[in-house]
Amino acid sequence: MSRQVSLCKACGFFLAPLMVLLLLMAELGFAQAPLAEALATETEAAEDAEPEPADSPSQEDIWAPVVERLVAQGLDRGQLTELFSRPEAVFDPEPMSRKLNGLFKTAFGSSRIERMQRNLAFLEHDPGAVDGVYGDATHAAIRSFQRERGLRVDGLPSADTAFEVRAAAERKRGREIRRNPAYANTAGGSVYRSVMKPERLAEAREFYVTSRALIRRMEIQYNVPGQVAAGIVAVETRAGRYLGVTPALTTLASMALCRDFSLVEEMFAHKELSEEQMGWVRETAARKADWALREAAALIEYSGQAGVDPFSLPGSLYGAIGVSQFMPTSALKWGVDGDQDGRLDLFTVEDAVMSLGNFLVEHGWEGGSEDVVRAALYRYNHSNRYVNTVLAVAEHIALAEVNATLPREAHVVDVAGVEELLGAVGPDRILALGPGEYDFSGEWEIEGNPHVTVHGSGPSAWVEIRDVENLVLVSEQGAAITAGEQAEHVLRFVRCPGLVLDNMSVVQANATEPRSAVLGISESDGAHIQDVALLSSGGLGLEVVQSRDVALSNLHVTGSRNGALVLDHVRDVLVGNGVFLDNHGPFVVGIVDADSVQLLQCVLRDNTCTDEHLVNVDAQSESILALHSYVAGNTALGLVNNEQRLEVEDTECRNNAFGP
Repeated sequence: MSRQVSLCKACGFFLAPLMVLLLLMAELGFAQAPLAEALATETEAAEDAEPEPADSPSQEDIWAPVVERLVAQGLDRGQLTELFSRPEAVFDPEPMSRKLNGLFKTAFGSSRIERMQRNLAFLEHDPGAVDGVYGDATHAAIRSFQRERGLRVDGLPSADTAFEVRAAAERKRGREIRRNPAYANTAGGSVYRSVMKPERLAEAREFYVTSRALIRRMEIQYNVPGQVAAGIVAVETRAGRYLGVTPALTTLASMALCRDFSLVEEMFAHKELSEEQMGWVRETAARKADWALREAAALIEYSGQAGVDPFSLPGSLYGAIGVSQFMPTSALKWGVDGDQDGRLDLFTVEDAVMSLGNFLVEHGWEGGSEDVVRAALYRYNHSNRYVNTVLAVAEHIALAEVNATLPREAHVVDVAGVEELLGAVGPDRILALGPGEYDFSGEWEIEGNPHVTVHGSGPSAWVEIRDVENLVLVSEQGAAITAGEQAEHVLRFVRCPGLVLDNMSVVQANATEPRSAVLGISESDGAHIQDVALLSSGGLGLEVVQSRDVALSNLHVTGSRNGALVLDHVRDVLVGNGVFLDNHGPFVVGIVDADSVQLLQCVLRDNTCTDEHLVNVDAQSESILALHSYVAGNTALGLVNNEQRLEVEDTECRNNAFGP
């Protein structure tokens, strides 16, 4: 009993009955080890337990500094409190950490430091060893140079100081350099190699061709070449294919919160930084946090004007938004409602393209001078490689373009509506089509014009134009010529040498005849079709027959069910930047008894040719070449049925049913 009493006193009043039970069980031979171990563990845990930590900060507390600063800028506190209490508002230190790390490497990277050291030594400011290491000697040499030149003395290898050191060294060598940001530190014209791959270039061409009407409008309004616009969109978002994942507001607000440097200080804990370097990092973090706060405020304002949830807008690594990747402050200043729907939405192609044109003009784009062009592009993205890449993509697109030559003595006639269009057809005429739809599915009687025949009526009506030399149909705004679902064709030209069709779409809702073509051209030497889209839900796209010296530039064919393009008994034909998407039938391109045909920089994507090949070339055809083209996502037996008749060079095939 004395043993039991001592145990009870040791364990306390509440444990006494349980201990008595355990001892009794032991005396009776019961196995009590598991329960005893559990009791011992619980007792030790109770003895070792530390006081519970204070509650972790609430979401409201985390974002309070950002909310207060945004309120100080005039934003509504209630809206902000609600916004930053949502689950999407998750602090992420990565964007600021990435930005600071990149800027630090740029400022203190070995190659840049080594260049500065060489120039400093040449200027007799001893940097010590020329080894690319920013040490005490280099710091002292920079301070000495800054003091001598009357610059801010901080000893840091900033971009401004690096330029001044280089400029001074070049002057001592008897050379002058200009401070043009588009040329400073250009690494031998280097480009983003990933963008110059066949797939990415094909994306740029496809965007350029399928958006030609819009791009032409931008070219007219802002005088910015469409190839440059396509280059920007291709580099920024892969022509709208990748717009980001993380909400831009999350990124920008997180960077703004990092004005509290302790949130990202750990990233630099392992680096051996001098006092000046750490000061530079802190100062840069504060400056970038202030920048991010302004952008976050602008994004909230932008989303309010657009009527969208701020957290629904994905952004880049640093919060740029939309197809053309504008920072929110730039969107508010230079964004343009391109589709004129009453609101700015940079996630629509129309608004994005018109906005980038406006931005470039507002930042000095005037065309002509390469210096001016490069400087304006540099303002869009402060990277020389970026500027080089955009211009390289633009040049690539232009390689396959051939601009039409208009007749010198032609008479220009402005037309609006079907009757005016058909009544004005004649030789040596430029018919300038106003914007809108020209629908042939009606009752038309064109008297006194021997060149025009209207076949059928109502939904079966289509138009044939014959025996007209040097006829030009052009539309600045991109007119649409359409026919009804029962029409055999939409538009057909016979014996029209020198024909030019420029910047329009030809649309057929359906095709009743298996060989009917949306657009037909026959016996028309020197015909030039540029910036034309053929949209069909049946039949054939474009058929060119018995014609020579034909140029098809930026042709877009989609939706055909009996082939996209047929070249029959033709000679010397160039198909440049042709884009053939989602067509079905026995082939995409059919070539019959042809000589000297080039398919240059064409894109064939997502077409279906059941039990056949994408390109069908007969045995009588000669000198047929496919060059620098891109073939992807197609269902067919192969690229070409007759490899002896079609020479394929530098053409990328990817993800097709017939293999790479």
